[in-house]
Amino acid sequence: MRFIHTGDLHLGKRVHEQSMLDEQREALAFITDTAKREKADALVIAGDVYDRSVPPVEAVELFDDFITELESAGIAVVAVPGNHDSAERVGYGGRILGKHGVYVSGEYDGTLARARIGCADFWLLPFVRPAVVAKATGKTCADFDECVRAALSGAEFSPGRRNVLVAHQFVTAAGVSPLRSDSETVSVGGVDNVDVSAFDAFDYVALGHIHGPQSVGRCTVRYAGSPLYYSFSECPQTKSIALVELNETGDPEVRLIPMKLGRRLHEIRCTLADMKKAAAERGIPADSYMHVTLTDEEEIINAIDKVREVFPNTLLLDFDNARRNYSGGTSPASVNEKSAEELFSDFYEMQCGAPLSAEQTALLREVTEVGE
Repeated sequence: MRFIHTGDLHLGKRVHEQSMLDEQREALAFITDTAKREKADALVIAGDVYDRSVPPVEAVELFDDFITELESAGIAVVAVPGNHDSAERVGYGGRILGKHGVYVSGEYDGTLARARIGCADFWLLPFVRPAVVAKATGKTCADFDECVRAALSGAEFSPGRRNVLVAHQFVTAAGVSPLRSDSETVSVGGVDNVDVSAFDAFDYVALGHIHGPQSVGRCTVRYAGSPLYYSFSECPQTKSIALVELNETGDPEVRLIPMKLGRRLHEIRCTLADMKKAAAERGIPADSYMHVTLTDEEEIINAIDKVREVFPNTLLLDFDNARRNYSGGTSPASVNEKSAEELFSDFYEMQCGAPLSAEQTALLREVTEVGE
């Protein structure tokens, strides 16, 4: 059998206050078309279906259209809630949906839901914390690794079946973290990490939570990554979905299918005058969502308006020049200790990016002496 692994849809997300709903609709259409073309038996969504626990109506309607089209095409859907989701909302109606090939788990209640599709058993582990597992099982768990192992201990494998785990956790390999971006929430100090050895019994582990596609520990423990770019720190990534071929014996085969996206996020660093040339050299479409960093030394009046003449969908504008980078070394505590000449010199260098010349210093002294 074969299935497609994706996750971190974050339906309803806004990036710098820009709605991503149109781009999400395009991405889901690509995933649906790919599942049909590849004759996938199932689609796996490894958590963070929505971007927040109470998603906007439009996001719910989009997901409803998505799973309805897949079900109509005879493609099973397997999904778990992530840390951004409300497990109760995502899992609502799960027993009825399961009768129609849409397997969605709710909050962890002490047992692992299982979906039997083809030669494989798909085990559904929603995002869990130690307190959730302790409440459901009565077992005290010291950390995330221990609570995940406790939750997985309830899985009873059937002889001759392949076993796939769908989970949404922060997984490390011998303490080595996966590559991350600033769009993911990870606890300080790594207290929420789960070692990859917790999944040794599974043939394939479909992970969500980290937005960059990558394997952890072994090639069959994978983060699918988000199908869209949700922060500018993700720009270097190549977004994809994983097509997994699972035979009755042997290691699963994984093939990454790059996402074909229209408008996406880009970053550029240049002067205002060189912006069009720099964009053309890098092949950045004019309608992209942009983070622009201007390096002009002179002050630009209404800079955002001028930048949007080239990139109308600029979401973030920064400046990187001598004036911005110079601190002057003046703190509130030292202001009273400096003379008027020193304070003016600091201010001039902060604004102009260069110190006063000897001629300017002489003129300043002449002016201040007259004032005294």
